[in-house]
Parts: sequence; C-alpha cells; structure tokens
Amino acid sequence: MAQTNVVTVCDEASLRAAVNAGGTVQFGCDGTIYLTSTLEIGTNTFLDAAGHAVTISGSNAVQVFRVATSVNFTLRGLTVAEGLASGANRSGGRDSQ
Repeated sequence: MAQTNVVTVCDEASLRAAVNAGGTVQFGCDGTIYLTSTLEIGTNTFLDAAGHAVTISGSNAVQVFRVATSVNFTLRGLTVAEGLASGANRSGGRDSQ
C-alpha cells in the first residue's frame, strides 16, 4: 500500500519533503505555497487538499510542476496559480509577456 504524507505547514519545504516521499500527500493546513523552483514529480503522486484552501503558486517566475513520463499525478481540491511556461508551446502556464 502506498504511504500517506501529511503537510501540516503550508510552505515549500514541507510540500517538497512530502512529494519527494511519493504516494498520497494530504494537506492539514490552509494557505498559499510559493515555489522558488519547479516541483519535480518523479513517482506516482496524489495531492489531496480536500477540505482545505490550498494554492500552489509559481509566483509568475517558475513552472509549477514537471511530471515525468509514465507517472500518474492527480490533484484534488487545490488551486495551481501563477505558473510560468517557457518555450514555443506555452500551454499549461501563464505567458510571461
């Protein structure tokens, strides 16, 4: 059975630690998590913020998520905001222009 990690403090360090462990990540906090670099998703991960008001922000400076090929990545009950996309195809993020 996959493990469940709980983010009790809505900050970047807590989110990264939980995501790096993989499996289900539940939020036990409310707030906006401002990323300073892209969150790399390398294993099957489920971010579950049901019942909480959680936003993960790229601060208009970084791409929010980069998901590896063949990885299942699911989000529930959270907002993804202010992500920066780069390259010719800028879908999935906010254009910096």
